Amino acid sequence: LGVILYTLLIGKPPFETSDVKTTYKRIKMNAYSFPDHIAISEPAKNLITKILNLDPTKRPSLDEMLEHPFFHTGSSIPKLLPASTLACPPSAAYVRQFMPSSLPSSEKQRLESTVPIQPGELKTANKGASNNFNNTEKIALKGQSEGPINPAKNMAKEEVKQKGNQAGTPAVWIKKWVDYSSKYGLGYLLSNGATGVFFNDSSKILLDAQGNRFEYIEKKMADKQDVVSSHTLTDYPKELQKKVTLLAHFRSYLEGDSKGKTAEAEKKEPEQVIKGNTPLVYVKKWMRTRHAIMFRLSNKIVQVNFEDHTEIILSSESREVTYVNKKGVRTTYPLTTALESTNVEMAKRLKYTKDILTPVSYTHLT
Repeated sequence: LGVILYTLLIGKPPFETSDVKTTYKRIKMNAYSFPDHIAISEPAKNLITKILNLDPTKRPSLDEMLEHPFFHTGSSIPKLLPASTLACPPSAAYVRQFMPSSLPSSEKQRLESTVPIQPGELKTANKGASNNFNNTEKIALKGQSEGPINPAKNMAKEEVKQKGNQAGTPAVWIKKWVDYSSKYGLGYLLSNGATGVFFNDSSKILLDAQGNRFEYIEKKMADKQDVVSSHTLTDYPKELQKKVTLLAHFRSYLEGDSKGKTAEAEKKEPEQVIKGNTPLVYVKKWMRTRHAIMFRLSNKIVQVNFEDHTEIILSSESREVTYVNKKGVRTTYPLTTALESTNVEMAKRLKYTKDILTPVSYTHLT
């Protein structure tokens, strides 16, 4: 029970290592620790420590565990979880409902920052998962290794201050994303309100902002181009049932924190509303590296979200690069001279982006 509780709260087993013999040695020695970068309450640590006692006679009984302060912090426990948790972890907005009102706001923020836990982090021992593309189309790399990315820490900012050359700001980009490719694929929310999923079989699905029409995109063996079919949520082929259901789950999760947007904020972005039969923008390719996640959109935008909350957005049409700093401030530069900019932080990230794109791809952008 102690191992299960630790795993549920931390995201990996307490004794796990990359080597089986070392893992067994740690189990025998009862050698484990609580990572500093994951928020966990003192009652939780206390209960785990008591259960993981080397002396069985000193471990608490089931009744004693139920009476432990960890289960009586003033927070409520939901009787049922929403159906969306079948596809992705519960959102921060959902978790917030069950937090004790007495908990300091700073502590709530720390706890919310761990939602969702990156599914890929639970599979570090799976060598087959080291290539985290899961059969997706890949952007060519130059010897870069990949690592786990925490979606909660790498969400694109929803509310940003517009500075610099606003005319160069791309019309559509990714605002939020969640990597659940360990099971289904990558879900994302675009700045125009559309929701999409890049499935592990390389097919894609995109729902418009109104939630009425969706496009299903797949590349058949005989075709070099994507084949797009358009449907409504009330009329679509039976074989798409599972993917439409997953789309709904991803949408529910990704829009969880976006419901509080005011009407005034909505009026500020009229150009981002999808109307009529306008072709929907979707993710054509994506990849992960140790420090970032990269997306190539169908509108010829390349977007790179870094672990430190900064972003680089390259537009091949406008030949411009938009940089989003840690505070969410956007600044646009000409792509041809951006590397020589006095903005050292932007230039450093742009160089990283250039290095992980193939020379041909970057030359095409400039």
